[in-house]
Amino acid sequence: MKKVNLGANRGLGLAAIIMLAASVAHAELTPAGLRCEYRRNPLGIDETKPRLSWQFESSDPAARSQRQTAYQVLVASSRQALDKQQGDLWDSGKVATNQAARLALTGLKLGDQCKQTDTRHLWLVMDAANVSNAAGWIDLGAYTVAGGEKRQAGQKWMKEVDVSELKFNFALLAEQVVSPSESKSPRLSLGFDQTTPFETKLKYLDKVGVSAFWLYGFRSAEGTMRDIGLLTEAKRKLERLGKEAYIVCEPVGHPDRNQKALPAKGWRYRINCDGTPDYGCADIEENLVRDLVAATKAFRDAGFKKVFFDDDLRMGNWGSNITGCFCEACIAEFNRLHDTRYAREDLRRFVRKPGDHAAVCEQWMDYNCNKVTGFMKAVNLPGIQVGIMVMHNGDRKHGIDLPAILKAVPNCLVRVGEGHFHDGGFDPPAGKSSLIASLEMHKAIVKDISRLYSENTVAPWPKLRPENMAKKLLIEVEHGLRNIMLMPPQLLDAPAYWEAIAAVLPQAEAMVRGMGK
Repeated sequence: MKKVNLGANRGLGLAAIIMLAASVAHAELTPAGLRCEYRRNPLGIDETKPRLSWQFESSDPAARSQRQTAYQVLVASSRQALDKQQGDLWDSGKVATNQAARLALTGLKLGDQCKQTDTRHLWLVMDAANVSNAAGWIDLGAYTVAGGEKRQAGQKWMKEVDVSELKFNFALLAEQVVSPSESKSPRLSLGFDQTTPFETKLKYLDKVGVSAFWLYGFRSAEGTMRDIGLLTEAKRKLERLGKEAYIVCEPVGHPDRNQKALPAKGWRYRINCDGTPDYGCADIEENLVRDLVAATKAFRDAGFKKVFFDDDLRMGNWGSNITGCFCEACIAEFNRLHDTRYAREDLRRFVRKPGDHAAVCEQWMDYNCNKVTGFMKAVNLPGIQVGIMVMHNGDRKHGIDLPAILKAVPNCLVRVGEGHFHDGGFDPPAGKSSLIASLEMHKAIVKDISRLYSENTVAPWPKLRPENMAKKLLIEVEHGLRNIMLMPPQLLDAPAYWEAIAAVLPQAEAMVRGMGK
């Protein structure tokens, strides 16, 4: 049996072999995209019935029509047993099925086996039943208990925080996942390619190992949440393909001079200090919060476990000035809270010379930060984990008080702000230094690497070269980020970007291994 090492051998332990049969036995198939609990070579898992997924690929056109017809799982106490294809701990026998994605090992209680053999690592091997007898294996992960002690009877397994591997995330639209022929749910008219099947495009993403897909569930510019039926259909399809599916929302909106009216009922524009509307951007007030809480409930009830709110969730645009909403309603509320009688012109003067008006500027920043923090607290519903995407150098001047948000929502996910989405901003050394400074600023506040995500995107499209996106990845990894967030949706139809990232992936993974020593 030919073995393809897809993971680092970190020690002996339990092992599992999965044998897969193909319907045609005349062309070589190679297992690819091997996952345990959606991850490649996970350091720690706490599922006693882990879900496994895999795919087949081949460079031979004759193999494209082949499909899996069966699998077999063996669990062994040693690699020597595996070499003899002996399952001395458990053998599923041959199971006739074409199911590969999210296969749960329901007949195997890994926790009990780990307890009996006092081992930490599990190995997965996949074998195609064809002429070439191709195979591959990955590290299934370690079971870790508190303090490194052995598991006692009745003791719950503890999941070890995994910062030893990269996890790739991609944000896209449900319409890009589910074709018109697969669904009758209402859908947007997109400028993307919808003739090539999603599964065909996925092969480029699989070269990188994208395992988590974030579906746009709400965009302020549209004024309402996306069709929950289509989102659910996209979620189910992604999970059938062995992927994770979550939600990303644009709750407030990005600046857009062409958007002269807010589509959402009862919302109001954010007003600049000079009295002009910040077109495209809504104020965070009770109607907006009400609608986003309702949307978050709908996402949760549809089975989504995580939702990110994009970096438009702020009270002002990028820059060094103190921002906020200077509409009449906000100014009146601010005056009531502080027993003052400031007019917009007063506040404008204060924020333009904060050194001369430090006390009132602090109060104004508190007021606007409380809006963003209050929003995050409101959407932090039981049963779904929420996160905030922070813009480049985003801080209290923009209504973003990360320490306060983390206090209000202790398990909050955070995407750091990096900026420089085009070659003109990224190429100069000062651009890279600025990116690193913002990344490190947000990282120092959050501290928990497992909840930090990168900001690797292209805007305007396609003004960042593929090799620069790959360079950004290396900077992110070098500075400790392990959850890589890739945007925008146009990337799905741009293989050059995925190929550029795949080319530097060995270097990135070597960095991760080096930092773990």
